[in-house]
Amino acid sequence: MATDTRQGMEEAVVVLQKASTGRSKCRATGEPLQQGDWRVGWMGLAWLKPLEFLRSCWVEVCANPGRRSQGACKASKQPFQRGDVRLVTTAGEPTMRVYLSLPAAAEKLQPVLQLVGPDAFSPTDVAGLEDLPAADRAAFFEAFGVANSEAAEFEKEHPPPQAQPVVGRKRPALSAARSSAAAARRDVKPRKAVKRTRRSR
Repeated sequence: MATDTRQGMEEAVVVLQKASTGRSKCRATGEPLQQGDWRVGWMGLAWLKPLEFLRSCWVEVCANPGRRSQGACKASKQPFQRGDVRLVTTAGEPTMRVYLSLPAAAEKLQPVLQLVGPDAFSPTDVAGLEDLPAADRAAFFEAFGVANSEAAEFEKEHPPPQAQPVVGRKRPALSAARSSAAAARRDVKPRKAVKRTRRSR
């Protein structure tokens, strides 16, 4: 099974190898990794059990409002554009994130998926997939080589969500409430000024 070498571990996103000792632990669960156990090295910073590593990944749409940069693919170095779909890998901690394009993610995760097996974890089990619109789902299925039958079953169980509202657009209910309040303020007549006279002592 193809793995990255130890010399390139710090540069690699995913390193799949057998534990040479029993001193390491899974970052996600804290359970010890016995000598000879398969483990996934993440960015040279942490070790995880293969299944736990896959469970820590999710897919999302780049939509960071107000930011020019949407990050870049760790493998290809290509910057993401708003609306692109990317896979997020972590070391079991959401704050430690690395982004991959779908083609790069399929390539890096393929050895781990093969090791774990489809009965334990399939590409359609990746978190966030059910939240993607139909076109982005199709791109994911193609990149990961998901069979048409499996894709159809997933679509049946998880219908694509409706289109998301445009970022920055006011919610209709909130807009109507503000309009009513503004109209009410306009209808209030200003009070007449009362002229006060000074008392004579």
